[in-house]
Amino acid sequence: MKKKQKMIIILVAVVCCVLSAVIAMTTTTSDPASAPSSAPSSAPSSAPSSAPSSGGDYSTTPSTTSMGSSGDCTVKQTAWINSKIIEDDWSQAQGEAAQGCKVPGNLQGRIVSSCDVAKTDWINSKMIEDDWSQAQGEAAQKCKVPGNLQARITS
Repeated sequence: MKKKQKMIIILVAVVCCVLSAVIAMTTTTSDPASAPSSAPSSAPSSAPSSAPSSGGDYSTTPSTTSMGSSGDCTVKQTAWINSKIIEDDWSQAQGEAAQGCKVPGNLQGRIVSSCDVAKTDWINSKMIEDDWSQAQGEAAQKCKVPGNLQARITS
């Protein structure tokens, strides 16, 4: 075989290895946007009585590790928690309690945060001036208007 043919064969082998690694990585992790919005069969359909009944500051809620949790949430569990925050106005603590896990630091970026006053006011102004929906504004600001600031949305 000529040297050029050997190089082509080696290059093809390397490309195959890289593609196979990429395929393996994309099939073992899930994108939260494509996660189902319903609870997995092992999760209860509503928050347990130990979960706070409303959204807001969950830093004062006991950590799920002290409630006998099984540890850190997986990507799929984190996506489910995030969907409950967005769709059902749950707090992160409610979702963690329902899933029996705690969202680890490396997955916190997948959880939507609560809008502060400035972001809420910006969303309200876009709704008034540009005919945006609240959901469009929340998506643009990458936050969710919490219940205690909902009154600032006048549109």
